[in-house]
Amino acid sequence: MMQDDLNALRRIAEEGRDLPLMGGRHFLIWGIALPVAGIYHWAVVSGHIDAPGWTLTLSWFGLAGFATIIGRMIGARRGQGHATETSASRVERGVWAAAGATFAILAIGLLLHASLGPQSGAAGRFAFFVMLAPMTFGIYAIAINASAVATNALWMRPYVALSFAFAAVTILMLSSPWLYLVYAIGIAAISIPLGVALVRREGASRG
Repeated sequence: MMQDDLNALRRIAEEGRDLPLMGGRHFLIWGIALPVAGIYHWAVVSGHIDAPGWTLTLSWFGLAGFATIIGRMIGARRGQGHATETSASRVERGVWAAAGATFAILAIGLLLHASLGPQSGAAGRFAFFVMLAPMTFGIYAIAINASAVATNALWMRPYVALSFAFAAVTILMLSSPWLYLVYAIGIAAISIPLGVALVRREGASRG
């Protein structure tokens, strides 16, 4: 019985290792939506686009909502096509669900703070939104690293390092209007190549 238990534990530990992750399309979706919002934000705060401040909130939450809907549609379709689920895929889904919830809590909390806080003037009320940039890259690094460890995907480690690097850079740029442009470049540089690589590996595994 003990040997059977050990074999079962070994199967669970090895289940899904060296298999491709399934979140490539989600990386591509968010790798497009977030940079678009970042570029728009940079264009508004730098004066390249003359638009009211409320459009910034609309662009961020609108694009995030659109990406969430598309991601859920892809997730539902993927779930219909996969009768079984590996432990690695459960880890991946759980980590990114927690990451998404963290993003949402931060964004909504900052919006409520800006709407209800005691600061005077729009600039003061919305000033803390700059923290979303380094926080996003930090969460990216944690979630990507967890996904990489779950499947022994060591090739993903450079994206973890890149996420930490952009987290550090954006912290140094918190008072710069170029922050959102660097944020957009960073998200695209991480999400799009990683998403393409994951989609290709997923396709190769099915072929």
